[in-house]
Amino acid sequence: MSKTDTYDPLPYEDEVLECNYESFKGVWEEASELRSRGKLLKIGKEIHCPVVAIHGDYDPHPFEGVKEPLSRTLKDFKFFCWKNADISLD
Repeated sequence: MSKTDTYDPLPYEDEVLECNYESFKGVWEEASELRSRGKLLKIGKEIHCPVVAIHGDYDPHPFEGVKEPLSRTLKDFKFFCWKNADISLD
């Protein structure tokens, strides 16, 4: 996955990471349902602290899908898009 989602990866040694698919699946299914029903952004209106989103222009999801809805929903929102970058957590 790193090779397909990363613009210019640093060399690293292969290592085994433990993943809990059931936890991921449970969280993603709930978030996906909230998102499709429009409830995820409604929940976002309850956020009253500053929020910063950092996105890479090489990320697999288009930045507009993050920037536009969150800027309409959150009162104190800043968005940064880095060129030639992948901001992934894996």
